[in-house]
Amino acid sequence: FSLLFPIEILNDEFIKIIGSILTILGMVIFIAAYFNLGSSTRLLLAEPSETTQLKTSGLYSISRNPLYLGLHISMVGFCFIIPTLPMIIFTIIFLINQDFRIKTEEKELEKRFGKVFL
Repeated sequence: FSLLFPIEILNDEFIKIIGSILTILGMVIFIAAYFNLGSSTRLLLAEPSETTQLKTSGLYSISRNPLYLGLHISMVGFCFIIPTLPMIIFTIIFLINQDFRIKTEEKELEKRFGKVFL
């Protein structure tokens, strides 16, 4: 990665181990949240008449968006594993994009589930 503007202060084996742990932890959270969500993963693609359930159990009782939480943790982990300027810029853009997506999904969830979601 020497051609990709490495950030030398983060180029340490201990930092890479932390990055690996974060990446694995994020993927475990993502996979568990995905399976906990079940058929409700299609919420934004679903027809308004299609019945979906608001998930409030499992990881969804701890975090409003454990799918995204897992992805975010993994992306930060990748930045520790591959500490380059393009990777950090990509991660920042990814996180900003996800913030817009989360806000869009929350508006849809509020329309569908009202006070229960709030």
